[in-house]
Amino acid sequence: MSFSISSMISNQDIEQKIFTAAKAVFLEKGLEASTMSDIAKRAGISRTLLNYYHRKKEKLFQAILIEAVREMLPKIERIVRADTSLMKKLELILDSYIQLLFENPLLPYFMQMEMNRDPHAVIELFYACNHDASGMLLIIEQQLHDELDLPSGYPMAHFFVSFYGLMFFPFMAKAALDEVFFRRDPKAFADFIMAQKPIVLGMISGLQKKKRPVAHHV
Repeated sequence: MSFSISSMISNQDIEQKIFTAAKAVFLEKGLEASTMSDIAKRAGISRTLLNYYHRKKEKLFQAILIEAVREMLPKIERIVRADTSLMKKLELILDSYIQLLFENPLLPYFMQMEMNRDPHAVIELFYACNHDASGMLLIIEQQLHDELDLPSGYPMAHFFVSFYGLMFFPFMAKAALDEVFFRRDPKAFADFIMAQKPIVLGMISGLQKKKRPVAHHV
């Protein structure tokens, strides 16, 4: 019994070591230029052992994506279901995603690849990690209409694209931003992302319903 437990712990340790090494290699070289040999070398294991866990780098990146989604969605669900304002929820969601994307900056790029390859599989992944994803969307949609001054029949898709686009696109365009605006200063991009947060929230807060002044009768 003790042998099987120690083996399980060992397997978990190796899997985590592979994930850590793969993230570093993918970030350094990009998905296309990375090789499984690079990942094995960075992890300090043999290529044979790496193949035992993951045979293709695309499948390995997919496993990293799944791990990130499974880790993130419970945090997002707790935020969405909290009894607080829409703007506070969006601020907390932004903080969570910014942290996730700094730790996994290639995540938006790979999600786009997966969406192009098989969008149904990506949606299924989100639903598999959160059985009540539809309920979460309904909560946000209701607060959008309750707290923001939106046109009648405003579709959730507009908000989804605007909010996530402003957050994910900078990470997808990082190479171009570094080249054109930041002169490859590694600190400049992080500063830019942190400055992007109040811009995103400010654009949405401008849509908040104005409180009507209380009428005073003489």
